[in-house]
Amino acid sequence: MLLACRFDEPLNLLNATICSLWLPDCHLPEIVLMGTRIGGQLNLTNATLSNPGGIALNGDGLTVGQHLVCRKLKAEGTLLFRTAHIGGQLSLTDAALSNPKGSALHGNRLTVGQDMFCDGRFEARGAVELAQCSRRRRA
Repeated sequence: MLLACRFDEPLNLLNATICSLWLPDCHLPEIVLMGTRIGGQLNLTNATLSNPGGIALNGDGLTVGQHLVCRKLKAEGTLLFRTAHIGGQLSLTDAALSNPKGSALHGNRLTVGQDMFCDGRFEARGAVELAQCSRRRRA
């Protein structure tokens, strides 16, 4: 767990395999999780991602075994979750996403094992794309 940390450069975990990733209250320009496998939880509670007009979180092909928690996340740039698989819940409760000239949330072909929450004070300035998104419970 990295608590209240500040990154000057993108966090790049391209194709990594890790147990869990907790970054609560952290400030980052961008997170690259393309093809990454996280066995446990990805927690971005109250984190700030700032890549205006670009990709704030690249989770193309990301696999999270448990929950993806983005409560109170502030993101400037796209949250990209194309073909990602979340084993548990995806929580965007009270999140503020901003990419006014593009996609704030792009989750085409995203699979979530439990519920997806965009509630509370959730706000998206920009497109929210969830084409062919599915919810699949574990057997």
